[in-house]
Amino acid sequence: MAEKYFNTEGLCVSNIHYMVDTSTKIDKIIRDYVERGRYFVINRARQYGKTTTLDLLTTTLQDRYLVIQLSFEGSEGYFESKENLVNGVCDQIATALYDSHPALANIILERSPKSDTMDDLSARITTLCQHAENPVILIIDEVDRASDYTVFASFLGMLRKKYLSRRTPDNRSTFHNVILAGVHDIKNLKAKIRPDSEHAYNSPWNIAAPFDVDMSFAPDEIATMLTEYEADYNTGMDIGVISERLYYHTSGYPFLVSLLCRYIHEDKLSWTCDSVDAVIRRVLNEKNTLFDDMIKNLQNHGDFKKLVERIVLEGKTVNYNPDDPSIDLGVMYGIFARNEDQVQISNRIFSARLMNYFISTSKTSKLVKDRSDRDASLYIHDGVLDFDKVIERFSVFMHEEYRDKNSAFIEREARLLLLGYIKPIINGYGQYILEPQIRGGRAIDIIVQYKQAEYIIEVKIWRGEAYEHKAYDQIAGYAKARHQRIGYVVSFCDLQKAPRQGSVFTHNGIEIHETIIAYKDVF
Repeated sequence: MAEKYFNTEGLCVSNIHYMVDTSTKIDKIIRDYVERGRYFVINRARQYGKTTTLDLLTTTLQDRYLVIQLSFEGSEGYFESKENLVNGVCDQIATALYDSHPALANIILERSPKSDTMDDLSARITTLCQHAENPVILIIDEVDRASDYTVFASFLGMLRKKYLSRRTPDNRSTFHNVILAGVHDIKNLKAKIRPDSEHAYNSPWNIAAPFDVDMSFAPDEIATMLTEYEADYNTGMDIGVISERLYYHTSGYPFLVSLLCRYIHEDKLSWTCDSVDAVIRRVLNEKNTLFDDMIKNLQNHGDFKKLVERIVLEGKTVNYNPDDPSIDLGVMYGIFARNEDQVQISNRIFSARLMNYFISTSKTSKLVKDRSDRDASLYIHDGVLDFDKVIERFSVFMHEEYRDKNSAFIEREARLLLLGYIKPIINGYGQYILEPQIRGGRAIDIIVQYKQAEYIIEVKIWRGEAYEHKAYDQIAGYAKARHQRIGYVVSFCDLQKAPRQGSVFTHNGIEIHETIIAYKDVF
């Protein structure tokens, strides 16, 4: 048998792939949804383990239920008409049943003069469920592939009508459960499918139960996969530490967790935190379908892009409002996460990748890149990054190139300008992390990692001395949490003269290197 590997393409299978033990999640879905006879949608972002979850559900439930698992992938022709959808669904159900339950397959295939109507499909479903030995569960994956909402809505409406007509979950006139899976949930499928069509917002399937199972991987769950790997390879890794580090970068996004593990294994790296950080650089510089979708969603939704810019570029605090279409869109696509009552980018890899995108598309990026590339040798001596020199030269650059910009521009572009300057200098040996976690009402801005060194920077707009002292408290607290003894504060000031000179001083036991860039000064 071939060696197991970390899978990042499609369905994961336990005897082929290293997998996180998600049995607790599966048990919760069965207890809270399946056994209660609920209809629901597993809607999560792309490559979030939906298909694998459905397969595990099917395997776990097949002794007690008749599980019929379908997929709309490659079935766009179903939605050209109601007749095509009825016949296509019947054919898929029959195919799924044919080997194990041929009599039931024949029931669903039985034709009548009106065999291609929703009413006829409803009648055949009733007959199928009544003849089955166990309650029947219908699972349909890739429901996003529906290309005409009107046709799909008629199918959902038929399922809703049958659901409402039953008296108990044990009623055998219809499916015990209907489980759909896709990126979109029912209420916003309309926005995805034929958005130019005029349809009522109310769903024809509003009996769907909200699905609130957390499908991200917690550190202790990631550890189950690493334990299995360690049993095969005996690397000597500290499983708990590596699990926490993987979670730190990914926030448990299933695809990203497996991708980092795969690269550590393929590159034959030691299983250390430094190796996890090293493969992050590879991930941030590659193209894959997950990142392609993320950028495509920015480009296709202008208001959503503006909101992401506020969070990533400006470090703004955005209150969570589920009725805001842009916030709802970001959560659905896995780009946003809710942190208490605020919105944040869902993981550090996404934060850095989004900033890379904004740097590359910014009108100012070429000027910043050319300037920092030319002077890169000034900053690195014997393999050590002179970060104070980086900030000093960046301050000069701002004076020379941006003295005529207004404060609104600088407030919006400050982090982009600084990171655009730093990125070519550390390229190949370092990376930056945008800390998404909200702390004390705002985000700690940037962590720059270069080889084994780490530099923590708070980027802010000058608001007066009182705000400066808040920044000192924040950077000192975070530096301690990261086991660093130095923190950097970079303040942008649009006055003609800086209110005072920056300095190096100790605050709460941390050495603070403060730079105040009064970019309108003239030398």
